[in-house]
Amino acid sequence: MYRINSFKVCNFRSFAKEQQIEFNTNITAVYGANASGKSNIASSLGFLAGFICNSAEANIFKIPFEPFLLRKDNDNPTSMEIEFLSNDKKLRYGFSFKSDRIISEKLVDLSTQKEKIIFSRIEQKIENDSTAKKYGFTKSLLEKTRLTTLLITKAREDNNLYANYIFDFIEKMGVFSPNNPELRRASLKILKERPKLKEKVLNFLKSADLWIRDFTIDEIDTPDEIIKSLPIVDEFKDSFKKSTLITTRHSVRGEENKIVDYIDFSLDAQESTGTRIIFDLAPLIVASVEDGSPLYIDEFGIHLHPDICRYILKYFKDNSQSQLIINTHDTSLMNELSREEIILVEKNQAEESLVSRLSDYSPRKEAPIEKHYRAGLYGARPFLKEIK
Repeated sequence: MYRINSFKVCNFRSFAKEQQIEFNTNITAVYGANASGKSNIASSLGFLAGFICNSAEANIFKIPFEPFLLRKDNDNPTSMEIEFLSNDKKLRYGFSFKSDRIISEKLVDLSTQKEKIIFSRIEQKIENDSTAKKYGFTKSLLEKTRLTTLLITKAREDNNLYANYIFDFIEKMGVFSPNNPELRRASLKILKERPKLKEKVLNFLKSADLWIRDFTIDEIDTPDEIIKSLPIVDEFKDSFKKSTLITTRHSVRGEENKIVDYIDFSLDAQESTGTRIIFDLAPLIVASVEDGSPLYIDEFGIHLHPDICRYILKYFKDNSQSQLIINTHDTSLMNELSREEIILVEKNQAEESLVSRLSDYSPRKEAPIEKHYRAGLYGARPFLKEIK
């Protein structure tokens, strides 16, 4: 099982002060007004995952640094910390940084009653040298690690056991938005590497009432004359030599509504925006349930009917070993969620994003949560003024 237990972020985009998000259930829904900072939770988790995987790349000499910009003379580092399960290991890992260097980095094993610090790094020094050495985080490894590189990333190159735990978790954790091309790429990667999942994905699509009988994915060669005409530099043109064509199969009916034939539609040219989004999400949803892994969907519900959204929630509720985290504006879903499953994000007068749980407001068990939220009893919603 792979699961995010909690996440801390400080001085990143709209998060000025440290905010801690607890994920105590297998479904978590994040609500808040536009520009409240919901997407920055997803962005910070995505940054953490990407930086862990790529910080040792030869072309990274400057860390992407996006501190809170609305506080004068803010010279603080950005910090992130995640507590998670990776198979049989419960770990806490975090780091802080500025654009030119890693300030601190720490890994703690929480698998037993007593916490065990695997390594603690302050810039280019390991504080618990003897213990860290025991687990492969040596001074010599740190000496080979650039100022802008995480020690855990460098340890992965040596097939370090604890680095493998973290990378296994990162590989299982998906953070996606329906408007991001990475969603389609990740879905196609799953279908290519795990062809046995196709039948379950197809069953998911059929159950979602999309009328799709089958689908095919083909790679096609792009004609050289088209590639040559593209207004991009030559070094990037190779990536356009092949493109992916996805077709969906639908029934053709004759007299008395009987199926007499089938016809293929182009997913991108002939299917609706909502159908395309569901198609792209389906492999990730099925893989998350199969693997017992976390899936974070930003802008959940965009272009989707509320019943489809409820169907996805139920799919995860029926498979509690998996984990779904969503950012959404669909307040009707509040009726499907418990108080512990709802997180609220809002900005204060200094435009700092603050995170709270609905349960912090101690709503009555029988309280109409959606109605009270829409009325502003819990905050985290826009308060509109009359235009003058």
